[in-house]
Amino acid sequence: MTTPTDWKAEEKRWRNGIDAQTATDEDLTDFILFKLWEYNDCKAMDNGLWSFFQNDFKAFSVDTLSKVHIKHLRNIYTFLRRGGVYVRTKEKRTTYAQLLFEITQEEHQHLWTQENIKEVHNELDGNGFQSNKINNALKYGLNYNILQDPMAITLLFRGTLTGPTDPQTIYP
Repeated sequence: MTTPTDWKAEEKRWRNGIDAQTATDEDLTDFILFKLWEYNDCKAMDNGLWSFFQNDFKAFSVDTLSKVHIKHLRNIYTFLRRGGVYVRTKEKRTTYAQLLFEITQEEHQHLWTQENIKEVHNELDGNGFQSNKINNALKYGLNYNILQDPMAITLLFRGTLTGPTDPQTIYP
């Protein structure tokens, strides 16, 4: 039986980040597990999640990431994608370490296309995204704008609209 993780202690341990060059393989794994917990706990999504990931992993190289067990890399890869961060699809000759490293090197966050959304949604086996922006883009399309939909505006003013009303939550 394993002891539950003390996330408060982990938060104190990693509050100043990690020195990726001197960290042990176990430290790297612990750091990634903590970051997954932290991102989930603060419900980081979309631009915020991308920005946090870039900042937290900026000192990581492909070699550094490769020291972490593949299941943890796959978990963060999936978490990023579900959270609205586009990470290209893993191909046979590409490692998760390479894909995650690519995210740390982006100057600007990748803008999702409808094709990207459908591709990732299919890979997630229909479990969906946590990102409201991507869920709304999946449902309504990337170009849907609630402020241009006369029926939605009518429902909004009547107070009967049950869907998202903020244009920023409709499309990325």
